[in-house]
Amino acid sequence: MQVVRQLWHSWADGAIVEDTESWRYADGSKLDAFQHRGEYFELDGPLNAPPFENGDDPVIVSPGGSGRGLAFAGHNSDVQLALAKLDVETVIAYRAKIHAAAQAEGRDPAAIKILFVLTPEIVASQDEVDRVVRASAHPTDADLHEVIERQSIVTETDLTGLDLDRPLDPAVFGQHVSKGSIGGLVGNADPQTPLRELFVAKYRKGRIADGTGFVGTVTQVADFIEKLGDEASNDGFIFNGDLHPATVHRLLDGLVPELKVRGILRSEFGGGGLRANLSDF
Repeated sequence: MQVVRQLWHSWADGAIVEDTESWRYADGSKLDAFQHRGEYFELDGPLNAPPFENGDDPVIVSPGGSGRGLAFAGHNSDVQLALAKLDVETVIAYRAKIHAAAQAEGRDPAAIKILFVLTPEIVASQDEVDRVVRASAHPTDADLHEVIERQSIVTETDLTGLDLDRPLDPAVFGQHVSKGSIGGLVGNADPQTPLRELFVAKYRKGRIADGTGFVGTVTQVADFIEKLGDEASNDGFIFNGDLHPATVHRLLDGLVPELKVRGILRSEFGGGGLRANLSDF
């Protein structure tokens, strides 16, 4: 990150001349032609593109709840993506870890926005909530195959060839895999639990209103979002799941107006790009 930031700032103020009469585009004396010869990569500056117009660095977004991931966030990140249990106590505890990591680096904890991963399923009525939850209780093999493929993506590990009737061997996961991703699959299950039971548990759905899952009406999902904001000082969420246009519209068409009415969601974007939009609401 030090080298990347050095590249971002390798054009000093006034480096771009753009003199059409002399055909002089840039002042070479204001470009930092540094060299980096490190353990993992080598490069030569300056950056082969002009500097950012607004003068701000790009937003640094990071995942990961391990000690290494928390330390990286505390030192570098503007946004931390958090994969964790979504209850008030867990959100408060996770935020405290990120804030402590920032303070250890001499940074203002408020400089890091923490966005928790949320995958809500919005339906039209309480009767529909109950129907969806009941229908998920007994998944077919085809349903489990979809879960396995999805979890393979989430954990960056091919789980499709594993024996479903044997326990999950943690050794299948590389060191690069987020502990939060692994924890999202394993949960609090006994280490000897057959893999099939883990996938069945991931397929089953619960009600957002009682904290057993994330199926709910617009009002119930909005209540959930508002509660974590009020009681856990949550910065916000990053919605995860199917990005098909029909799915996105089904999720947002009712939820966005409800959140605006409650003052939870802005009505318009401010100026200044992504960085400003992360901090001006």
